[in-house]
Amino acid sequence: MSRWFRHYAGMMRDEKLVAVAIRAKQPVERVVWVWGAILESAAEIDDDGRFEVDAAEVAYFLRTDEADICAVVSALADANRVASNRVVKWGDRQYQSDSSKERQARYRERRRAEISLGGDHRKASDVTNASRDGEVTAQETDTETEKKEEHNGSSKKRGSRLPADWVPDVAFALSLGLSQADVDLETQKFREWWPAQPGQKGVKLDWGLTWMTWCRKALADRSRFARGSPPPQRAPSQADVFAFIARKSQDDPGQEHEDRRRVRPAIPDLSAG
Repeated sequence: MSRWFRHYAGMMRDEKLVAVAIRAKQPVERVVWVWGAILESAAEIDDDGRFEVDAAEVAYFLRTDEADICAVVSALADANRVASNRVVKWGDRQYQSDSSKERQARYRERRRAEISLGGDHRKASDVTNASRDGEVTAQETDTETEKKEEHNGSSKKRGSRLPADWVPDVAFALSLGLSQADVDLETQKFREWWPAQPGQKGVKLDWGLTWMTWCRKALADRSRFARGSPPPQRAPSQADVFAFIARKSQDDPGQEHEDRRRVRPAIPDLSAG
C-alpha cells in the first residue's frame, strides 16, 4: 500500500538542488526527479530515512545513462542531503504522527464515536476514491487538525445579501462630488434594488465596495446627462403611437382617419377578380 509523506514547499525552486545540478553537471529537472524518488523510497521503507534507489532503474525511467544518476546521488551526498543511504534530517520533516497506523486508529475512533451518537455521519471527503489497495482514509496531519479546530469550518469568505441595517458611506459619496440630495436618492435606490435581485445576483462579498462602485456609476451618469447626452430612449410601443394620434386628432379631427390608415397595414380586397 502506498504511503504518504510530507513534501516541503519550495522544493521545485530549491537553490541547493540547483547547486547539486551544477555540481553533477545534470539538468535541474533530473536532480529534482531523483530527489523525489529518494524521498518516496524513504517513506515507503519507513526506517528513519533509509532509502533504496536503483540507479539503473531510474536511468531507464529518465532515458539517460546510469552514470548520470550516480553523479546526482553523489552530488546530493556532497550537499549533505543524503548520507549512507539515508535522507539527512528525515525526522525533522516526517513526524511520528504521520504514521498511517495512527491515522487509521484516529479515523476508526471517530467512526465509532459518530455511530454511537446515532447514525453514520461519514462524509464523502473522509474517504478517497477506491483504489487497488482498497479503501484509503483521507490523510490528516497535526497542522491540518489544528486548522480545523481553529477555524471550525471553511476559510473561504462567503457573500451575503444586503443587511437590513446596512449604512452607506456618505462621506465617500460626497467626496466624489455628489450632493447630499443625490446621496439620499442613490441610497434609496440602492436599498430597493439589491434586495429585489434574485439568487446569487443579490449576493455580494463586500457591500462597502459595491456601494462605492454604485456611487461612481451614478456620478458618471449625471456627468453624461449634464453634457447634453439624452438618457437612453426605448422604442415607442403601439399604445404610444395611438396615444400620439389621439392627441393630434384633438387639434385636427379630419386627420385622425388618415393617420390610422397609415399606421394600420392595408387589407387587400379578396372579393375582386
